[in-house]
Amino acid sequence: MGIFYDATTPSRLENILNSYDFSSDTKLMDDASHAIALMLEHNISKYNNAGFVDDAFCKKYGLNEQKSVLVIAQTAGDASLEYGMLNHYSTAEMLDAAIAENPDAKVYLKIHPDVLSGKKRSDIDITKAQKQCIILEENVNPISLLKHFDKVYTKTSGMGFEALLCGCKCVCFGMPFYAGWSVTDDRSHNERRKRQLSVEEIFAAAYILYTRYYNPYQKKPSDIIDTIKSIVKYRDTV
Repeated sequence: MGIFYDATTPSRLENILNSYDFSSDTKLMDDASHAIALMLEHNISKYNNAGFVDDAFCKKYGLNEQKSVLVIAQTAGDASLEYGMLNHYSTAEMLDAAIAENPDAKVYLKIHPDVLSGKKRSDIDITKAQKQCIILEENVNPISLLKHFDKVYTKTSGMGFEALLCGCKCVCFGMPFYAGWSVTDDRSHNERRKRQLSVEEIFAAAYILYTRYYNPYQKKPSDIIDTIKSIVKYRDTV
């Protein structure tokens, strides 16, 4: 089977999402709800090295003044873009769609942190994009940022799923692991994904059933709750 971000072929994660009996596994779903609550409470994301959005940030970029829509840019050459069933959609076209479909909203573009740090190139021409929308030029914690938005547009970014956890609507132009299960507005399609699942069920599959955790401080296998608490402990004491 393929890796989870390759939507062109079945993966173990996709098979779990297609077949697992979530309704009968109350412990799993309780663990998933607990983990989501902790992640939202402590702003735990894939990237945890940036500061939180504060009042100064909101004032600088005009957040919370009206409906806000976030377009999530990725890095050029991202493997998930190659295998995400994008049907040749570009980030520029996604930005155009976000502007056209949300005439009453402020549209923002989130640049990938690896681009901001100079490690990689972006998958969109930032100079052209800044004429159409507001560019977020600072690296901030994704969860703390998403709490200020109503809707996000993404191709295959994992941040799109984090947006769902925060209660945002999510438009997917590609087919990341969380698309095709009725929780996203999909612009691409995958015929293998046939079920209607909740955000919590997708989380339980991806973050608990599919993922293996290891605690590098205690040098032993771990679980999601211990991992979240460890991130909070070591992040907040640096």
